Amino acid sequence: MKSLLNYPVAGNQRVSNRQPAFTLVELLVVIAIIGLLVALLLPAVNSAREAARRIQCANKLRQMGLAVINYESANGELPAGSTSATTAINGPYYSTWSVDILPMMEEQALYDLWNEEQPFVHTTNQILRTTFVDSYLCPSDIETNVLAKPESGNGTSLDWAPGSYRAMSGHSLGMNGDHYWDNPLAALSQHTNDMPSDWQGPMHTRARDAGRNRQFDSVKLRQVKDGTSKTMLIGEYHTITQQNRRSFWAYAYTSYNQSSAFYESRVLLPDYIKCTQIGGGGAHTCKRAWGSLHSGGLVQFVFCDGSVHSISQSVDMNLFVASGTISNGETITLANE
Repeated sequence: MKSLLNYPVAGNQRVSNRQPAFTLVELLVVIAIIGLLVALLLPAVNSAREAARRIQCANKLRQMGLAVINYESANGELPAGSTSATTAINGPYYSTWSVDILPMMEEQALYDLWNEEQPFVHTTNQILRTTFVDSYLCPSDIETNVLAKPESGNGTSLDWAPGSYRAMSGHSLGMNGDHYWDNPLAALSQHTNDMPSDWQGPMHTRARDAGRNRQFDSVKLRQVKDGTSKTMLIGEYHTITQQNRRSFWAYAYTSYNQSSAFYESRVLLPDYIKCTQIGGGGAHTCKRAWGSLHSGGLVQFVFCDGSVHSISQSVDMNLFVASGTISNGETITLANE
């Protein structure tokens, strides 16, 4: 039997089973359509990923908040933002809030490595200060897998593990480097009028030997007279510039794991250099800034009642400052959500 392909038809034409192929123009159109669909889909995918990262950050803040509350329940007071041997700015520093709550963060093994009898800069605490702690790292933050040396303080020659969060130490006018609740020099009696005790935050510095100066004792939750649901406890700080000014979770020296509340909106920018370029209260306030790399310019905080809320960079800074103190008499609610 002859094949159909060889069977003669009218006009000596032969039947073929070959399918028509795409032309170059059609192929280019298909590629363009696919590219357009990907371009439309990519922002949605990135948005979904960032939403997931933001939720992770919020969950970590909630975990920290509950750990601090449990610490207060067990010890009768909140952990100090930092504990210095004297009122000298260089310490030495013997504890800090993020180390104190490690057992409540299910990090007992790391806590057991801490030599409490020696300052953090001592060689016996090297493993502690260089350990990456996932609970203290926000996935939206950058360079969280890199050890770095801080720009200032008594630990500048040492490597420290990064962090993404800071304790609220309180409100100050930022008149000079002494006027911050993370600086033991703030306890000097000469600063009593410039930094009244009502401006303290829930976790500020504490000096073991303040002498004739003011005693900065650790805060008890019952002393948060402005309301635990209205007072910020821990917040995010990420910066896209100058990583030696980032947060370091175990570095107790002044501003590296504590920040403050100011009347300056620039301190909510996740960009240390931009904050300093804008000007205003000088670089010291930028060192004690807040900020995150979440979309929409939102910065997340856990409050003293354990609730987590997002705060916009465009927030009324009067309300922001009011929420950074424990007993200044404010009755406002800052949280956006």
